[in-house]
Amino acid sequence: MANTIRFGDLVRSAGRPQTFTLWSGDPKKDRTLQQAIRKKRVLTVFQEPTSTRKPFGRIGYHQKDSAIYLLFPRSLPPDTESRVIGINFDLLDEPVAKTSAPKKTKKVSPDKPPVRVPQSRPQKEFRVTLRRQLTKELVLTVTAPHQSAARQEALETARNTPLEFDPAEVQIKIVNVSAA
Repeated sequence: MANTIRFGDLVRSAGRPQTFTLWSGDPKKDRTLQQAIRKKRVLTVFQEPTSTRKPFGRIGYHQKDSAIYLLFPRSLPPDTESRVIGINFDLLDEPVAKTSAPKKTKKVSPDKPPVRVPQSRPQKEFRVTLRRQLTKELVLTVTAPHQSAARQEALETARNTPLEFDPAEVQIKIVNVSAA
């Protein structure tokens, strides 16, 4: 079996990655991706949308429909057979918006200020995967002849006890954002 590499170790050695979306259908036509592949800065993360398995990665570019591509600022280790585990999407770097040229305004008489009409951006659909977690401890006192019977009794009691919690105790994390 191939070795495993922790995602956190890659982030420590190669910097915080950014997600990369392949907008054109052909990866060979995308200069940013090709440059990152040549410099060995690409990690392909495999995450099946309907699977309960945790996402894992492979160093390098591996084309697959449900893959997410992460571009690191520095080169990754040359070991392309290793499995990258412990993918933490909270460690991703947010991309910086590129600045564009200033908008041209029509010339207007000096006594009237120029009027700028705000241009609205077209709305896009995104599929956002969220994980809501609640950790609630329940301490029970049960009477049983031995430890395994006490466990069974406690599980049965917990199943029949309604869960009461404060919504502030629920943690919500964004797991994945992709274009729909």
